[in-house]
Amino acid sequence: MLVFGAIVQCILQYSLVSENWGRTVTTAVEIPVNWKHVENLLPHRVVPDVPHHTTYPTPSGWRPPNLRL
Repeated sequence: MLVFGAIVQCILQYSLVSENWGRTVTTAVEIPVNWKHVENLLPHRVVPDVPHHTTYPTPSGWRPPNLRL
């Protein structure tokens, strides 16, 4: 008797799944965002000019790029 009940339950579940197959129950909502604070964190699009120092290498070891390369 227990096996028969399990079979009936499987058949009922299959019929419920087949009725709802292909339906979409989710939706998407677009939320407007203010990006001005994020844009401040992004890198600049233009590379700044090379700083001028009196001696090279600088104390940090930096050297200007070689223009011949």
